[in-house]
Amino acid sequence: MCSGRAGARASEPIPLLLPISSWNPQTQSVTEFVAARLRDDFGLAGVASGLASEPRMALGEAAGQWLLPVLDGLDEVRPEWRRRAMARLEEFASSAGGQPFVVTCRSFEYERIAGELPFAAVIEILPVRLSDARAFLSYPESSRVRWEPVFTHLDRAPDHPLATVWSTALMVAPPPRRGRPQRRLATGRCAAQAR
Repeated sequence: MCSGRAGARASEPIPLLLPISSWNPQTQSVTEFVAARLRDDFGLAGVASGLASEPRMALGEAAGQWLLPVLDGLDEVRPEWRRRAMARLEEFASSAGGQPFVVTCRSFEYERIAGELPFAAVIEILPVRLSDARAFLSYPESSRVRWEPVFTHLDRAPDHPLATVWSTALMVAPPPRRGRPQRRLATGRCAAQAR
């Protein structure tokens, strides 16, 4: 998980995206949830066992301070568990020892629960412009050749479903190394990705 981060400094955390739709805050603290995901999803049982029984601050100590938990989808936590989720997040924040973490949520849902997260700084992600997606996917320069047919098509058809998909930051991603970017133009695939 961490070995592939070229140029990363030990003091810089690595964002760890963790969907929280499966989190049960009734039975699991945030630290226990992160530990379970590290163990089950990444095979990091050693780090996970230390986290499960330690306060939040141990996350950085046990992991060499290289993880930035990105708890994705607060709005996807079951509605009847949200109040408890807020309490768990507040506990986690107060035991953080200054270590950051990120919670994502759809804007309209966040507005309904904003008062319950007094420690939160709010950042709203704006739609990605097609020109920015093009610049991102054109790096390194050698990648541009692979993407040129897609860019040309989208220049001619700016309302193509792929342009809509790419307006969401997490959806702008290159295909596997051997994948063909042109396959992204298939309407069915774009519609499936947009859901």
